[in-house]
Amino acid sequence: MAIRTQKIIGGKIIATVSVITPAFNSAETLAACLASVREQDFADWEHVVADDGSTDGTHEVLERHRRIDPRLKAIHLDTQSGAAGARNAALASASGRYVAFLDADDLWLPQKLQSQLDMMRSTGAAFSYGAYFVRTDGARGPGLCFEPPTELAYADLLKGCPIGCSTVMIDREQAGDIRMPAIRRGQDWALWLEITREGRSAHAFEGVQTVYNRRSGSLSSRKVRKLLDVWDVYHRCEGLGPLASSFYSMRHAYYVAVEKRRFYRNLQTAGRDR
Repeated sequence: MAIRTQKIIGGKIIATVSVITPAFNSAETLAACLASVREQDFADWEHVVADDGSTDGTHEVLERHRRIDPRLKAIHLDTQSGAAGARNAALASASGRYVAFLDADDLWLPQKLQSQLDMMRSTGAAFSYGAYFVRTDGARGPGLCFEPPTELAYADLLKGCPIGCSTVMIDREQAGDIRMPAIRRGQDWALWLEITREGRSAHAFEGVQTVYNRRSGSLSSRKVRKLLDVWDVYHRCEGLGPLASSFYSMRHAYYVAVEKRRFYRNLQTAGRDR
């Protein structure tokens, strides 16, 4: 059983790790997400969930689980502000030195926080990420495993983003007071670019401790506006000119269509091959 070791400073409970979750109409998936945090081997955490103006039962799910575990902190936003706004509201309320991101429809395996934090403390890494399983449309088990490179620098991330947001942990003592830019898509990628821009690299921790639930038709799987949204990251967030932004957008499209595919491993095929 995990033992809680949270500190109290000035009458306020300070957790080592603050888990950041934006939630919009997430009643169907949120309970499993919350349970996966509650079942972590590492217990010195707080889970800050920003309910982004949900109109389903998200509020009720949060309140029910808050009665189960006081480490869950719920923030209810009156109007929808988008994933970046919800994450930033949660970040503003977070007390931990380390922040870990987890989307409301994703899950962690029990050793996720402990194994990632151990790596960061032993290496001094300020920014870490990991591999993840991919489960599509509520399938009973994951069909794919995404295994990103072991280290990524700014130049690598400029070509494309192989970092799953729900695998990321950041040391705010080193990276500073982080916030995600207010753009429609790719806010997390834009933040990773900002953190690595001055020469800091991101490092992978070992193992696969995250389950990414991919839904057909979700914001992350639609392709219609993808190219314009990518251009927006290069132009608005990175300050590149129109020509350079267009060049990198084309480079990013090649990365998604060709290069990113090599990081996926088909678990069903691998099982048949053994």
